Amino acid sequence: MTNKRFHLALNTNQLSKTAQFYKTIFDIEMKTVDNHAYFDFFGTIIAFYEQVHFEVANNLRLTDKEIIKAQTENFIPVFHFGTFELELDELLNIMNRVRNLNSKVIIGETICNKGTEEEQMFAFIEDPNGYIIELRTITNNFSSVKKITDYMQQRDDFIKETLN
Repeated sequence: MTNKRFHLALNTNQLSKTAQFYKTIFDIEMKTVDNHAYFDFFGTIIAFYEQVHFEVANNLRLTDKEIIKAQTENFIPVFHFGTFELELDELLNIMNRVRNLNSKVIIGETICNKGTEEEQMFAFIEDPNGYIIELRTITNNFSSVKKITDYMQQRDDFIKETLN
């Protein structure tokens, strides 16, 4: 059973906004048919079905308290989907596009297991429907510590400028 594809079907009440988000953030084209659209999300087929009165259930949304916990304690939101195999540059470029579009960042770029073979960088963002997306690069060989340090400084500067 190798090379089988997985798919995920999700609801949306704003199909065109959802398609634009994934196209802009992930450089992915959605194929639209009637009231649904689908695309290849890093090897997983995701389909969005438009339902006019759809809203992500409250028990799937993070509360303000959970968002603060996520941002301060690296609490991982349980209900999410994402990718584990981004290249560092891909993750950083995606996060730049997220910030440039003023999309919601749940957990910004975070390094965990620093200095070990399991060193990783991850981030969690929210799409227009309220679905949480994990972005992760698993590597113990970041191309350059300076590259990450410079990026984190630019990110912090961008956030400060945005808040002012």
